[in-house]
Amino acid sequence: MVCFSEGIETVIAYKTEKQTNNNGVVIETKTPILVTNAGKSETIVLEKIMPKPTSIVVVATGAKNTNVKLEILRAVQTMFGSTNCKIEIFAGN
Repeated sequence: MVCFSEGIETVIAYKTEKQTNNNGVVIETKTPILVTNAGKSETIVLEKIMPKPTSIVVVATGAKNTNVKLEILRAVQTMFGSTNCKIEIFAGN
């Protein structure tokens, strides 16, 4: 089981316009850039940031063996690219 703290973050492209009003104050306006695809307007997605796991629980039959448990731990850390989350490994039947 894997728990995540948040969902996928989508970074979209913006058009930025700066205008100076009569008082000399600069006003910045950000507008999403839209493209038309098959008659449908869509924003341009620059990046999707995947959520990081906060906790991972593994149940494995071989986890009674300390070496197997360590190998499972290393595999989970490699798979999720994280050592910052809490990982628990339990022996199953």
